[in-house]
Parts: sequence; structure tokens; C-alpha cells
Amino acid sequence: MGFLLIGVGVLALLYYFNPVGVFSWNGLSFKTQDIHLEKTAEGASLQNIIVETGSADARIVKGEGDQVNVRLDGSVSKKQAEKFQLKVDSKGDTLSVGIEEPSEIGVGVTIVNVELIVELPEKNWNSVRVQSGSGNIELESLKGNSVETKAGSGDTSLREIKSDKLAADAGSGAISVTDVQGDAITLKADSGDIRAEQYAANSLKFEGHSGNVELKQGKASLQGETHSGDIRIEAGEILRDADLKSGSGNVKIELTEEPKSLAVDFEGGSGNGSVDWENFSSEEKNDKKDRLKGKFGSGEVKLKVRTGSGDFQLVK
Repeated sequence: MGFLLIGVGVLALLYYFNPVGVFSWNGLSFKTQDIHLEKTAEGASLQNIIVETGSADARIVKGEGDQVNVRLDGSVSKKQAEKFQLKVDSKGDTLSVGIEEPSEIGVGVTIVNVELIVELPEKNWNSVRVQSGSGNIELESLKGNSVETKAGSGDTSLREIKSDKLAADAGSGAISVTDVQGDAITLKADSGDIRAEQYAANSLKFEGHSGNVELKQGKASLQGETHSGDIRIEAGEILRDADLKSGSGNVKIELTEEPKSLAVDFEGGSGNGSVDWENFSSEEKNDKKDRLKGKFGSGEVKLKVRTGSGDFQLVK
């Protein structure tokens, strides 16, 4: 991800207030310099990994061998290149990884386009924690008792993760989760979308604000809510309880197989509810369609949906 950081002398303002050449532009430079920094750490005694970045992307993947390999690759403004340093500190069974970036920007333009790559030995880690400011976070092919990510404005991508506890928190960035397994999965995004596919867990909890939530081909009990975003679920059938809430967003559940034993409980403010299956036995509904209650079979699995102005659909 490239970031254009404008210093105290904002270019547009300088140009606007510089009609007669009061300021000199000769000192400004858009030249960049490639950087490649690398450090290693012995991984045999390590159990915990902490990675923190600011504007750089962070990619944590399974490596080869017993060492932790850390690299910083990319390009930055030539005037700032020597000020970037890798921080790799080991304390007991915990390894902390980060980047020392220039703290001052000054007048002009600073270009930062770098990626922090951390290759971990294959093992079941006790904890892996990754935090970024404006950079993206990517985790792939990892195992751990606890895996946690927190991103500011960057996107988060998690693939092939096995963890008892998996948690992803994003500000304005999106969260994408694919092929993950664990006991408890928690996904939270302020304005970005949440997407999970091929997940397997005892429970999956999500919270979205203005972004949409899309869950596909997964197995877990579900509990989640959105404010203005839609909730869409695609699955073969619903086998575990689900408790879903939305404000102004719609809730749509698409199934390829008719539920065998499912109790449906929908209530909306001004939103409507509908079930598109012939063998649904309705127990309670009204003319406004903002209340719908019934079941398939004996109704052992519970589906509870609450909306404000959003609609609810259970369809083929």
C-alpha cells in the first residue's frame, strides 16, 4: 500500500498562496529508494508473536525451518530511506516485531510504500497478535491458541488459520476470512465490510456498523448485528442457532436445502419478513408482515432475527 504523507507545507496551499514565486519548489523531490532490511530470530523457544506497524502492510505467513525471518521490502522517499529500521526484540518466549519510522515529516512530500513480512516456523503458537495503523494485515497458514488482529484504516485478510480463539477488529478497513477453524471467531468492523467463507467454529460473533456482512458455506452458531449494513448468509442448511440484528439493513438467508428442524422468530420495526419454503408452519404473523413466527419440523434449531427498518428473507 502506498501512502502519500503531506507535511506542514501542504502542496496545494503552497501553490495557491504562491502566485509570484514566494516559495521555492527546488527542494521538493519525488525520488524514491528501494529498501530491503532483514533480521532473523531463533524460533524454538518462542511461543508468542507481537507485530506492530504504522503505515506499512504486515504479512505473517508460515515459513520454512526453525527460524523467524523478518523482512522489510519496498520503496520510500530517498531522503528518509536511512531512517527506516527493523525492530526485532526477543524477551523470554515472546518476540516483538516492528518498524522504526521517521517521526518528522517536515515541508514536502514523503512517500512510503513498504511491506513487513514475517515468516514463522510451523508450530502451534500460544498467541499471535498483529496491529497496524493504516497498513493492511494479511495472515496465512498459521496455527495458534489465540490469533488477534487490529487494523486502523487498512484491510484484514485471514486465510487457512486454525485457532481456538480468532479475533479481527478493523476501523475503516474490510475484513475477509477464508478457510478458518476454531472454537470462537469474533469479527468487528466499524465502516468496512465483513466477509467470512468456509469457516468452522463452535461460535462466530460479528459486529458491523455501516458495512455489510456476508457469510458463506460455514458451520457455527451465529450471533451478530449491523447498524446500517446488510446481513447475507449462504449455506446448505442451518444446523446451529443464529441470533441476528440489524438497524436499517436487510437480513437475507439463502439455503440450498429445506430446513429439517428450525424455529423462526422474526420481528421488525417497519421491515417485512418472509419465508420462501412450502413446509414452513406459521404460528404467528400479521398483515404488516413485521412479525413472523413458525417452524420447520420440531424446531430444534433456533433462528432469531430482529430488524429496525430492514427486511428479512429466508429463501431457496
